[in-house]
Amino acid sequence: MRRPAGFLACGSALLLASMAPAGDEEQALDAALQKISRLEATLDAVNSRLAQLEQEDEEAWLDESRAAQIRGVVLDVLADAETRASYASDGALAGYDPGKGFFLQSADGNYYLRVSGQIQARYVLNRAEDPGTFGANGPAEYKYGFQMRRVKITFSGNVVDPSWTYKLQGAFNRGANNKTSGNTSTFLVEDAWINKDLGDGFSVKVGQFKAPWMQEDLVGSSRQLAVERSLLAGYFEQNYNRGAQIQWQSEQLRLRGWTGNGIPTPFAGDSHNVTSSNWNTDPTVYSFVARGEAKFGDAAWKDFEDFNSFRGGKTGVMLGISGLYQRYATSEVFGDANATLVSGVTADVTVNFGGASLFSYVIWESGQDAETFPGNQPLGTRNPWGFLVQGGYFITDDVELFTRYEYGSLDASGSLMGIPYADNDLSAITAGFNWFFAKNALKFTLDYGISLNTLGRPAYGFEGYGSNSGAGYREDVPGGEYQWSLRAQMQLLF
Repeated sequence: MRRPAGFLACGSALLLASMAPAGDEEQALDAALQKISRLEATLDAVNSRLAQLEQEDEEAWLDESRAAQIRGVVLDVLADAETRASYASDGALAGYDPGKGFFLQSADGNYYLRVSGQIQARYVLNRAEDPGTFGANGPAEYKYGFQMRRVKITFSGNVVDPSWTYKLQGAFNRGANNKTSGNTSTFLVEDAWINKDLGDGFSVKVGQFKAPWMQEDLVGSSRQLAVERSLLAGYFEQNYNRGAQIQWQSEQLRLRGWTGNGIPTPFAGDSHNVTSSNWNTDPTVYSFVARGEAKFGDAAWKDFEDFNSFRGGKTGVMLGISGLYQRYATSEVFGDANATLVSGVTADVTVNFGGASLFSYVIWESGQDAETFPGNQPLGTRNPWGFLVQGGYFITDDVELFTRYEYGSLDASGSLMGIPYADNDLSAITAGFNWFFAKNALKFTLDYGISLNTLGRPAYGFEGYGSNSGAGYREDVPGGEYQWSLRAQMQLLF
């Protein structure tokens, strides 16, 4: 826009120069050229400034547009944060820990809730050469199919302050679920306890939980080495127990003492000690369990809560010993007059190598089988015992090979209700592998087990080693030959 004015100024200067007298012609021409030069310089400066102003205007417009977009994004984020804040107060937190569950927590940490679950879907193929005739155990040589071995939901956390912790865990039982028999599955409470941290390593727990008796049972079902616990653990199975426990723990030592309604033992008449017993229906006279543990190495206590030692994990050794002493009656109706004493001891060792693991224990109990009729006294005496050795080795970061051997002896004498005991021994081998997709949170397990001796009932009222169908075995007829079991399982923890 300014250039035409410049050309007009130049033309005017030349016209004035042409009208000047001849003597002054050269002087006027020089003055006109100087003026033109000054005008061109001024014009160049003006054009440069104009271009600069135009560029600044464009950049300012771009910055303003970008700022408007950023302001929009910020407003959206603030609106979303305000929406999320409407679900909590005072800065409460919520989230998910893979394999551990969803959680809600107050800003001060005094109230905390974790919701988690467990699913174990299993396939079992069993072959028994001499199957028994006890219900679904026989008489087919082969039995196979799928089962939902475990479906659990767990609520845990703390209330009032972090020293008050709790756990409520329930499981759906494995009852039938079909159109013919109807849905007979029920929701059973397993863990239901309150724990108070007293400081200086002391704590007190009350409610329903597993007494500190068998280490193989104390390790959760989701953290076992094989698909299922051993036949030996199934025979001595303690289940969940109602009572109170006091604990003292330091960095290297841990001591626990428990008393309650009793724990199940493999003696006839003692099976009443189950989770459903109450103060007015429990025939236990007294029941005490004590356990001491010592650990060495870099591993923490939590590192011994499973039987897997992943590559790169901490190394260490834990030694444990437990004692049981309880007196029970056949029925609360008969009371102390028909009570019998059961005692036992178990010792175990767990070793984590950081890529390999080893676990072994020995267990022994002594007691009498009580008859269930009024006035009858206990008859046969048994001192069952056994041992187990198992180990795992990671061939890659995600694949672990394992093997296990277990042995048990009834060590029985006398008879039960006139039927002599049959002192058959347990001898079984299991081998397989774990494939971890997200450690124990998501894993596939395949194993094969073979029983080298009969798993039959030795006497009426006493369950044999094969009575735990969850292990994938059945009871043989007395003197029956070996049987084997192939098991595949997918596990999910959420």
